[in-house]
Amino acid sequence: MALNRSSADTAELVVGTAKKVIADLSEFDPDGTPNLKVYAEMMADHPDLALYEVTFYPERWESVVGRDGPGAAESDAEFAARAAEELQQLVREHRGFDAPRCPGHEHAVTPVAGETARWTCPEDPDHFSAAIGEYHRR
Repeated sequence: MALNRSSADTAELVVGTAKKVIADLSEFDPDGTPNLKVYAEMMADHPDLALYEVTFYPERWESVVGRDGPGAAESDAEFAARAAEELQQLVREHRGFDAPRCPGHEHAVTPVAGETARWTCPEDPDHFSAAIGEYHRR
């Protein structure tokens, strides 16, 4: 169900979603240092959509994932799952690995939308499920 929200609320949702997905996509070295560094920001030059840019370092890959402004047709959870899937695909294409990975399995978790957006094991949702933004807290 679409929610009526202001452009500022939409921008906050988009950037907040980006930060959650990015945190989940980051793999960590044994010392706790993320080996995938990205940033997200609003793009001020497109007033009709809320957009963000993600750059992967040390290489520079850029992408935008947008959401229609106030009255968007997709729910917040649907947007978060779509954004997660698009960013997950970007990592796969440009960095050559799947992230985040399903604990104990060799495949990536899949973003799904329900009441909230979640990462789940594509083979067995009971094996692993975590809210987007909470993957590393599990």
